This record gives sequence, C-alpha cells and structure tokens, in this order.
Amino acid sequence: MATGSLTQAGRIQQLVGATFAPETPLQRELKNLGQRLGWLTLGTCAVLFSLGWLRGIGLLQMARSAMSVAVAAVPEGLPMVATTTFALGIEKLRSEGVLIRKLDAVETLAAARVVCFDKTGTLTLGHIDVDTIRIGENSYSINEDWGAQKVLCNLLEVCCLCNDAEIAQTEEGLRLNGSPTDCCLVQAALDRGEDVASLRKRFARISVQRRSETYRFMVTQHAMEGGTLTAMKGSPKEVLARCRIEILPDGTERELTPERRAAIGKINLEMASQALRVLGVARGQATGSKPNGHNGRDLAWLGLVGMADQVRPGTSE
Repeated sequence: MATGSLTQAGRIQQLVGATFAPETPLQRELKNLGQRLGWLTLGTCAVLFSLGWLRGIGLLQMARSAMSVAVAAVPEGLPMVATTTFALGIEKLRSEGVLIRKLDAVETLAAARVVCFDKTGTLTLGHIDVDTIRIGENSYSINEDWGAQKVLCNLLEVCCLCNDAEIAQTEEGLRLNGSPTDCCLVQAALDRGEDVASLRKRFARISVQRRSETYRFMVTQHAMEGGTLTAMKGSPKEVLARCRIEILPDGTERELTPERRAAIGKINLEMASQALRVLGVARGQATGSKPNGHNGRDLAWLGLVGMADQVRPGTSE
C-alpha cells in the first residue's frame, strides 16, 4: 500500500507542481531586448577600451570607463515604465466596463490575435435542427411546402432508416433517444408527418455498418419486397464516391459525371461555410437476397442535408 507522494494522486500532484507557466509576450520581448542590449553593450565597451588603449590611456582607467558604460546601458527604469503602462491600460479597460484582476492579463489581451468561443448552448440553443436540403440544383427548407416532391420524402426516409435514434412514448409525448444528429433527422421526418415507426417495421434492418475512422459514414441494409434496400448517410465526399447516379427533384435519374461531382462538392463547401453540418444521403436497391456492399459504387445520390444549431434569441449579431 502506498501513501502520500507514492500514490497515483501524489504523483499527479508532483507532475502538476513541476510545470511552469509559459513566458508572457512582454517577458519574451524584454528577454530579447536584454540579450540585444547585452551584446551591443559588450561590443561598445570593447571598442571603447581598444580606442583608449591605442591612444595610450592606462588600462585601469579604460577598464573603469568601459565598466561605467556597461552599467549605464542597463535600463533600470524599464520595469517601472512597463508597470505604469499596464496600470494605465487597466484604468482604460475599467472605463470600458472590463475588470482586470491580474496585471499580466493586460499584455495577454493585447497580444491576442485569435479569440475562440464555444457557442453551443451559450450563443445557440444547444440542439440542432434540419435547416436546408439540397437536391440537384434546388434548395429546400424543412418548413416549406414540398408539393409532390417524392425525392424529398425518400431522402428523409433514408435518414430515418440509416439511424439509431429510438422513439419512446412518454406522458409528455414522443421522446427521441440517441445522438443529436440522429435525433435531428428523425425529428425532421416527424415534423413532416412521417410515420417513422411504421417505416422501420416495413423495412426491417438486416445489417448495419456504423461510422468509424475508416468509413466516415453509416450504412444499413433493410429487407424489402423482392430484394434489399441500402441506406447510407455521412461524409458527403465519401457517400458521393459510392454513387453512380443522381436522383433529380422530378424523380428522373442522371449519370454522375466528374463535372456534376465537382458541382456537388462546391455546394457542400457552400453549405459548410454557412455554419451548417452537412451530410450526404444515398440509397440503393438490389433484387434477391444479396445486398449492395457499402464499398461499391452502385448507389443513387439523393442529396445533401444541412443542419444548424440555431442562434439563441436576443444574441447580438
């Protein structure tokens, strides 16, 4: 049995205590300035000593003169000037409503070039919703009237089948359990009036390949009348690479040419630049009992789904 510093907690405390805070920007600048002044002073003293010695002045006298120059070159008032500048900076920040508790924080703020914020749950509502769906060259909102656009319904159906979110009936109504992304997609289908439970019963899941470091997508196989259905969602680039054709909004099919693949990639980047999390969605059908493998290239591209964590009301732009 170990006690004190011999325990794991004790070793951790020793490691934490052995760490040193990094130098502040001002400390680094003063250190560099001191090194430059030191070399400059050393060179000046050497030149002064050499000139005096060549002119016949005594070595002791020149040594004293060189030492006097070296002492005079030390900026004794520099720390006081820096501290006074910090104090003035704190006073100015206080007039702007900013309270500074530590003097070093002033120089750290002044040296900041990039400021990162975690917006989840603070600037935003903390849950994601389907914002935009892109099929072909068309863009659709989840709240608009889709009319007879069957492809949009098929896309949501694939998102619900290739999905691990569970639907639970509670006294307060339906509750979704699962990852935020899966729950978001199922909620979008429910909002559109889709009977997700019946859909999953109609297309019973046969197998599943979940997202991993190797495959950045999820693919499921489902039993259907006369064959199997493959549902895939995930990284648009990887899903698109496994598609051979594209389903257009009117239900027609067209070949995915290199030009069209590049256009879809551009749309993906455009949606991502709007702070949307983008997923690619595809499906495939096979007759008989042999399903389409997720490594093949025989799937049909349905479109892109953009999800957003909506900004909290009252947040300043």
